[in-house]
Amino acid sequence: MKAQFFFFLAFFYLSCRNSSSVDVPKSEVSNKTSLMNEVKATISAFDEAYKTDNDSLFNSFISNEIIVYGTDAAEVWDYSVFKNHLTAMRDNKIPKLQYLKDNSTQISKDGNSACIVRELLWDVFPNNTIRQVIILEKYDNKWQIKTLVLSHLLKNQSSQ
Repeated sequence: MKAQFFFFLAFFYLSCRNSSSVDVPKSEVSNKTSLMNEVKATISAFDEAYKTDNDSLFNSFISNEIIVYGTDAAEVWDYSVFKNHLTAMRDNKIPKLQYLKDNSTQISKDGNSACIVRELLWDVFPNNTIRQVIILEKYDNKWQIKTLVLSHLLKNQSSQ
C-alpha cells in the first residue's frame, strides 16, 4: 500500500512538474513606430476636438468604459457624465487646460494599449501645472481613451 501511494505521489509530482515548465511565448508587436504614430495622431485629433469644442469628435475618442479621475478626490466620472464634459465647460465658463509638454508615451508589448503622460497648464491654478495620464486601448483598429487622470503637480516641500 505504501509503495502504491509513493508511486502515485511520484507520478503526480512528475506530471505537474512537466506541465508547469511549458513556456508560452507572448507575442510582441514589431511595428512600435507605426503604433506610436497612430497614438500620437489620435491624441492630436482628441486635443483638436477639445480646443474647437467639437463634442461629437471629442466623444468619438472616448471608450464607453472610460473612467476619468479629476484633480479633486471626489471627481470620478464615467462615460455617462464625461461625454458632456465640453458642454459643461462651456456652460460654466471654465477655462480649458492648455497643453504644455509630453513627458512619456509607452506602447504595451502586445500593441493593444498605450499610456501617455503629459503636463498641462490651467489658468484656474496659475502657480502649478497639471499632470495628465491617458490610457488608450485599441478596439477594432481604433484607439480609444479608457482612463484619464488629472493631478496637480506641486513642488515638494522641505521636511525641515
